[in-house]
Amino acid sequence: MEKQNSVKKNTAILFISMVVTKIIGAVLKIPLTNILGGIGMGNFSTAYSFFSPVLALTAAALPTVVTRMVAQNITLCRFGNVRKIRRTAMYIGIIAGLLGTAVMLILAQPFSVYIAGSPQSCLAIIAIAPSAFFCCIAAVYRGYYEGLMNMTPTAVSQVVEAVFKAVLGLGAAYFIMEYGGCIMDNESLVPFAAAGAVLGVTLSEFAGMAYLFVKSRRISDGITENDICSSNVTADSHDLAKQIILQCIPVAAGALCANLSSFIDMLTIPNCIGSSVINNTRFFIENYDGVLSAGTAMSDFGSFVYGSYTGIVMSLFMLVPSMTSLVGKSTLPDIAAAWEVKDNARLMQGISLLFRGTFSIGLPICAAFAFMSEPVVNLLYASRPSEAGVSILPLEVLGAAGIFFGAAGALFSVFQAVNRSDIPVKLMLLGGAVKLGGNLLLIPIPQLNIAGAAISGAMSNIVISVAGIIALKRLIKGKIGLLEITLPPLIGSVLCGIGARIGYDVLFCNLNEIIRLMCSALLGGMIYFALIAITRKNKLKKAVSRRKSAIQACISQNFEVIYRKKK
Repeated sequence: MEKQNSVKKNTAILFISMVVTKIIGAVLKIPLTNILGGIGMGNFSTAYSFFSPVLALTAAALPTVVTRMVAQNITLCRFGNVRKIRRTAMYIGIIAGLLGTAVMLILAQPFSVYIAGSPQSCLAIIAIAPSAFFCCIAAVYRGYYEGLMNMTPTAVSQVVEAVFKAVLGLGAAYFIMEYGGCIMDNESLVPFAAAGAVLGVTLSEFAGMAYLFVKSRRISDGITENDICSSNVTADSHDLAKQIILQCIPVAAGALCANLSSFIDMLTIPNCIGSSVINNTRFFIENYDGVLSAGTAMSDFGSFVYGSYTGIVMSLFMLVPSMTSLVGKSTLPDIAAAWEVKDNARLMQGISLLFRGTFSIGLPICAAFAFMSEPVVNLLYASRPSEAGVSILPLEVLGAAGIFFGAAGALFSVFQAVNRSDIPVKLMLLGGAVKLGGNLLLIPIPQLNIAGAAISGAMSNIVISVAGIIALKRLIKGKIGLLEITLPPLIGSVLCGIGARIGYDVLFCNLNEIIRLMCSALLGGMIYFALIAITRKNKLKKAVSRRKSAIQACISQNFEVIYRKKK
């Protein structure tokens, strides 16, 4: 019970942090898209598409590996190793961060010109390059404290980053677009404004790292000198470094594959839509006249759609994995410890809690996107109707298939916790192949165009989820009961979405748009929580009934034995 309460507490801390972070992030992304537009967001997203693989290879694996190694050594009372792990990981993080920054600076120009086909994004890539170093240092601190089941440093540092990112990134983009007109026209200012927004990201990563550095000097990790002296095993620093690097390789490969989808989108969406525009010019003129008449050239239509997709669709939909990943972070140490000591009951409990939390949080958000994409997007991006118009259908598609995105993320957390990071790599390579094939086949269809990228993303995660469940069943002993876990939040989420849509279209249609949307969301939320409460009450009644039946059967057997003895 104490372990479960600890997981719930850590989940709550990360959940609050994630909510605050995402709200602040929306303060950046929504106005930023309104400021930069589709073309500018294309430059912004291209820089991120290059940064993401570099981050995956340098920093993404460190928190997971450090968390797992610290949790395992704490469980085995090897306290002497714990601080050595942090010190050794820090050296590795410094070297990896410097290499990552150098690679980005050297390759910024050739990548933007020859691979991305977006020379204007070079400035943004240079601006984001130092983030690789800052992220590596922060990753070690976060992994260390998460392994000690202390989620507060991670949570606060994420909020610090989000605040700096919103204030500096949005402020820089606005200042350049607002006051740079005296130097050059607005179209020429867009690459500089995108680079300014990205520079805000770099400064925010530095702020998060600085907070963690200062915090580590002021708080205790709870390990005393007596704990270290009584430690039964102390590993050599070189052996620990070797362990960290070897364990980082498959996790980094998995993180790299996780970014494969966005990298594939960057390579395929502008080119496939550009080819489709050339082959179906009349269709696009007739159906996207508003976009073209707003000043977007036919030759830039692919970049415009890509920027709209990444700036609006993916920015909103990424709320799902962002919100559900906090459950994986909180349960990972407990699952890793249970796997290490071969406690199968505790392992199954942790996995069940992970899936239950993932679906309970993620499915209502998916339902909101599936049923309410049009009013949400039109409200948030009212100043960019062209970008909003091309984003509604793909967001609805992703929302409808959101359960598979959540399931894939939960499965990856389990495999990483049990030190089988090779499985996510294989699954994501399989999913990447499906994504690439789907993009190449579906995006060129003019009636689908950008919705084809959303459909292929859904297909990819369906394949990943099915294959991942099969792999999980072969790996562990015991029944998780995924159907029983999934059905209540799934049914509740669908009814929640339907209720919200009915409220928007029928019940609150005469209200102000913002109030109308808020009332509809409140109605949907009430329906969801009411159904979840009813489901839990029925489960409790069934559990009590089964226990009563078992007690009655036991009493009956005892009386029968006593009666036979007397007879």
